Amino acid sequence: MTSKRKPTSERRLLTGPIHDRIEALRKTKGLSQQELADLAGVDKTAVSAWERRLSRPDIRHLPAVAKALGVTVDELIRGEEKAA
Repeated sequence: MTSKRKPTSERRLLTGPIHDRIEALRKTKGLSQQELADLAGVDKTAVSAWERRLSRPDIRHLPAVAKALGVTVDELIRGEEKAA
């Protein structure tokens, strides 16, 4: 059975406010704000606003944002890795 746990370096990115998690995970994945925006179905200005703490992602976009960043919605919102 293979483990689904993320590498330690990626797990550390799940701490802190959602704004910080989005930015850190986006950069770790090598995505630009535009690329994340395209994957999440939002405008680049929305991603920029999230990262600058001007707004939070709309709940409708959380599944696509989480998928693009390689985490679950729960991990994205709460900053905690889901138990295996």
